[in-house]
Amino acid sequence: MATELTIPEDITPRDFYQSLLANLFSARGPNATLKGFDTSVRAVVSGDGGGTWTIRLRDGAFSVARGPEANPFVTLHQTREDWQVTITKGVGKLLARLGDISSNTDAAAALSQAASGFKMPSITFGPEKLKRLSTTKGSFHFDITGAEGGRTIRLSVVFNETEKPSFAVTIKAEDYRAMSAGTLPPQQAFMQGKIQISGDVPFAMQLGMQFLQP
Repeated sequence: MATELTIPEDITPRDFYQSLLANLFSARGPNATLKGFDTSVRAVVSGDGGGTWTIRLRDGAFSVARGPEANPFVTLHQTREDWQVTITKGVGKLLARLGDISSNTDAAAALSQAASGFKMPSITFGPEKLKRLSTTKGSFHFDITGAEGGRTIRLSVVFNETEKPSFAVTIKAEDYRAMSAGTLPPQQAFMQGKIQISGDVPFAMQLGMQFLQP
Protein backbone atom coordinates (compact mmCIF):
# COMPACT_ATOMS: atom_id res chain seq x y z
CA MET A 1 0.00 0.00 0.00
CA ALA A 2 1.26 3.51 -0.83
CA THR A 3 2.18 5.86 1.96
CA GLU A 4 0.22 9.10 1.89
CA LEU A 5 2.34 12.22 1.70
CA THR A 6 1.45 15.64 3.01
CA ILE A 7 3.39 18.53 1.48
CA PRO A 8 3.00 21.75 3.50
CA GLU A 9 2.27 24.81 1.37
CA ASP A 10 5.18 26.70 2.94
CA ILE A 11 7.75 23.91 2.56
CA THR A 12 11.15 25.17 1.45
CA PRO A 13 13.14 23.66 -1.41
CA ARG A 14 15.72 22.49 1.13
CA ASP A 15 13.15 20.64 3.23
CA PHE A 16 11.42 19.21 0.16
CA TYR A 17 14.57 17.71 -1.35
CA GLN A 18 16.70 16.97 1.69
CA SER A 19 13.95 15.76 4.03
CA LEU A 20 10.76 14.72 2.24
CA LEU A 21 12.29 13.20 -0.90
CA ALA A 22 15.34 11.85 0.90
CA ASN A 23 13.16 10.08 3.48
CA LEU A 24 10.89 8.70 0.76
CA PHE A 25 13.83 7.24 -1.14
CA SER A 26 15.35 5.82 2.04
CA ALA A 27 12.10 4.09 2.96
CA ARG A 28 11.70 2.53 -0.46
CA GLY A 29 15.09 0.89 -0.82
CA PRO A 30 16.66 -0.20 -4.14
CA ASN A 31 14.55 -0.86 -7.24
CA ALA A 32 15.64 -4.16 -8.77
CA THR A 33 14.50 -3.15 -12.28
CA LEU A 34 16.96 -0.23 -12.28
CA LYS A 35 20.03 -2.13 -11.14
CA GLY A 36 23.15 -1.12 -13.04
CA PHE A 37 22.11 2.48 -13.75
CA ASP A 38 24.36 5.33 -12.65
CA THR A 39 22.81 8.70 -13.45
CA SER A 40 21.35 11.81 -11.85
CA VAL A 41 18.76 14.59 -12.11
CA ARG A 42 19.74 18.15 -11.20
CA ALA A 43 17.10 20.46 -9.70
CA VAL A 44 17.93 24.17 -9.76
CA VAL A 45 15.71 26.65 -7.88
CA SER A 46 16.75 30.27 -8.39
CA GLY A 47 15.97 33.12 -6.01
CA ASP A 48 15.67 33.55 -2.25
CA GLY A 49 15.73 30.21 -0.45
CA GLY A 50 16.63 28.34 -3.61
CA GLY A 51 19.63 26.23 -4.43
CA THR A 52 20.77 23.20 -6.39
CA TRP A 53 20.08 19.56 -5.54
CA THR A 54 21.04 16.30 -7.21
CA ILE A 55 18.75 13.27 -7.26
CA ARG A 56 21.06 10.30 -7.73
CA LEU A 57 20.29 6.85 -9.09
CA ARG A 58 23.01 4.36 -8.19
CA ASP A 59 22.46 0.67 -8.89
CA GLY A 60 18.71 0.86 -8.30
CA ALA A 61 18.81 3.14 -5.25
CA PHE A 62 17.78 6.82 -5.22
CA SER A 63 19.25 9.47 -2.95
CA VAL A 64 19.37 13.26 -2.69
CA ALA A 65 22.45 15.46 -2.25
CA ARG A 66 22.82 19.23 -1.93
CA GLY A 67 24.74 20.82 -4.78
CA PRO A 68 25.43 19.97 -8.43
CA GLU A 69 26.89 16.76 -9.76
CA ALA A 70 28.63 16.41 -13.11
CA ASN A 71 26.80 15.14 -16.18
CA PRO A 72 23.15 14.92 -15.06
CA PHE A 73 20.92 13.35 -17.70
CA VAL A 74 18.32 16.05 -17.07
CA THR A 75 18.34 19.45 -15.34
CA LEU A 76 15.16 21.13 -14.06
CA HIS A 77 15.13 24.94 -13.70
CA GLN A 78 12.53 27.06 -11.92
CA THR A 79 12.34 30.33 -10.03
CA ARG A 80 11.61 29.99 -6.32
CA GLU A 81 8.15 31.49 -6.82
CA ASP A 82 7.27 29.11 -9.65
CA TRP A 83 8.74 26.18 -7.72
CA GLN A 84 6.54 26.96 -4.70
CA VAL A 85 3.41 27.05 -6.83
CA THR A 86 4.48 23.94 -8.74
CA ILE A 87 5.10 21.83 -5.65
CA THR A 88 2.50 22.98 -3.17
CA LYS A 89 -0.16 25.39 -4.46
CA GLY A 90 -3.01 25.73 -6.92
CA VAL A 91 -2.85 24.51 -10.49
CA GLY A 92 0.92 24.36 -10.40
CA LYS A 93 0.79 21.66 -7.74
CA LEU A 94 -0.41 19.32 -10.45
CA LEU A 95 3.03 19.43 -12.08
CA ALA A 96 4.16 17.06 -9.35
CA ARG A 97 1.90 14.50 -11.04
CA LEU A 98 3.77 14.57 -14.34
CA GLY A 99 6.50 12.20 -13.36
CA ASP A 100 7.65 9.64 -10.86
CA ILE A 101 11.41 9.41 -11.19
CA SER A 102 11.33 5.64 -10.94
CA SER A 103 9.14 2.78 -12.08
CA ASN A 104 7.92 2.12 -8.53
CA THR A 105 4.15 2.61 -8.65
CA ASP A 106 3.77 2.82 -4.87
CA ALA A 107 5.85 6.01 -4.77
CA ALA A 108 3.93 7.42 -7.73
CA ALA A 109 0.67 6.75 -5.92
CA ALA A 110 1.97 8.43 -2.80
CA LEU A 111 2.91 11.56 -4.71
CA SER A 112 -0.47 11.44 -6.44
CA GLN A 113 -2.30 11.47 -3.14
CA ALA A 114 -0.43 14.64 -2.24
CA ALA A 115 -1.73 16.41 -5.33
CA SER A 116 -5.41 16.96 -4.54
CA GLY A 117 -6.78 13.71 -5.90
CA PHE A 118 -6.54 14.49 -9.60
CA LYS A 119 -6.39 11.50 -11.94
CA MET A 120 -3.74 12.37 -14.49
CA PRO A 121 -1.45 9.33 -14.80
CA SER A 122 2.16 9.76 -13.84
CA ILE A 123 4.96 9.15 -16.34
CA THR A 124 7.28 6.43 -15.10
CA PHE A 125 10.95 6.05 -15.91
CA GLY A 126 11.87 2.42 -16.41
CA PRO A 127 15.14 0.95 -17.74
CA GLU A 128 14.36 1.27 -21.46
CA LYS A 129 13.18 4.85 -21.16
CA LEU A 130 16.25 5.83 -19.15
CA LYS A 131 18.49 4.31 -21.83
CA ARG A 132 16.76 6.35 -24.55
CA LEU A 133 16.84 9.59 -22.58
CA SER A 134 20.50 9.13 -21.67
CA THR A 135 21.45 10.14 -25.21
CA THR A 136 18.84 12.89 -25.69
CA LYS A 137 20.21 16.35 -26.44
CA GLY A 138 18.06 19.48 -26.21
CA SER A 139 15.74 21.46 -23.96
CA PHE A 140 12.20 22.75 -23.57
CA HIS A 141 10.02 25.12 -21.54
CA PHE A 142 6.65 24.02 -20.19
CA ASP A 143 4.37 27.02 -19.46
CA ILE A 144 0.95 27.06 -17.79
CA THR A 145 -0.66 30.44 -18.51
CA GLY A 146 -3.49 32.17 -16.67
CA ALA A 147 -2.81 30.41 -13.37
CA GLU A 148 -3.52 32.00 -9.99
CA GLY A 149 -3.52 35.77 -10.35
CA GLY A 150 -3.10 35.47 -14.11
CA ARG A 151 0.51 34.34 -13.71
CA THR A 152 2.49 31.98 -15.92
CA ILE A 153 4.20 29.01 -14.30
CA ARG A 154 7.32 27.84 -16.12
CA LEU A 155 9.40 24.68 -15.85
CA SER A 156 12.58 24.53 -17.95
CA VAL A 157 14.09 21.13 -18.75
CA VAL A 158 17.56 20.56 -20.23
CA PHE A 159 18.77 17.12 -21.32
CA ASN A 160 22.44 16.24 -20.91
CA GLU A 161 23.40 19.91 -20.43
CA THR A 162 22.62 20.75 -24.08
CA GLU A 163 20.30 23.67 -24.87
CA LYS A 164 19.70 22.95 -28.56
CA PRO A 165 17.45 21.88 -30.19
CA SER A 166 14.71 23.49 -28.11
CA PHE A 167 10.97 24.00 -28.07
CA ALA A 168 8.22 25.40 -25.84
CA VAL A 169 4.92 23.89 -24.73
CA THR A 170 2.16 26.26 -23.61
CA ILE A 171 -1.24 25.41 -22.15
CA LYS A 172 -3.89 27.48 -20.34
CA ALA A 173 -4.49 26.68 -16.69
CA GLU A 174 -8.14 25.80 -17.29
CA ASP A 175 -7.21 23.28 -19.98
CA TYR A 176 -4.42 21.86 -17.82
CA ARG A 177 -6.93 21.32 -15.01
CA ALA A 178 -9.28 19.55 -17.42
CA MET A 179 -6.49 17.29 -18.64
CA SER A 180 -5.46 16.53 -15.07
CA ALA A 181 -9.05 15.69 -14.11
CA GLY A 182 -9.32 13.32 -17.08
CA THR A 183 -12.10 15.29 -18.82
CA LEU A 184 -9.84 16.52 -21.64
CA PRO A 185 -7.72 13.82 -23.32
CA PRO A 186 -4.23 15.10 -24.23
CA GLN A 187 -4.68 14.07 -27.87
CA GLN A 188 -7.92 16.04 -28.08
CA ALA A 189 -6.32 19.06 -26.43
CA PHE A 190 -3.52 18.98 -28.99
CA MET A 191 -5.85 18.60 -31.97
CA GLN A 192 -8.00 21.50 -30.72
CA GLY A 193 -4.98 23.76 -30.41
CA LYS A 194 -5.16 23.93 -26.62
CA ILE A 195 -1.60 22.65 -26.38
CA GLN A 196 0.70 25.01 -28.30
CA ILE A 197 4.15 23.86 -29.40
CA SER A 198 6.66 26.32 -30.80
CA GLY A 199 10.31 26.07 -31.76
CA ASP A 200 11.77 22.78 -32.97
CA VAL A 201 8.53 20.84 -33.46
CA PRO A 202 10.16 17.64 -34.85
CA PHE A 203 12.31 17.42 -31.71
CA ALA A 204 9.20 17.99 -29.57
CA MET A 205 7.35 15.13 -31.27
CA GLN A 206 10.37 12.84 -31.00
CA LEU A 207 10.75 13.58 -27.28
CA GLY A 208 7.03 13.13 -26.73
CA MET A 209 7.18 9.66 -28.24
CA GLN A 210 10.11 8.77 -25.99
CA PHE A 211 8.08 9.70 -22.92
CA LEU A 212 4.98 7.84 -24.06
CA GLN A 213 6.81 4.60 -24.77
CA PRO A 214 7.37 2.21 -21.83
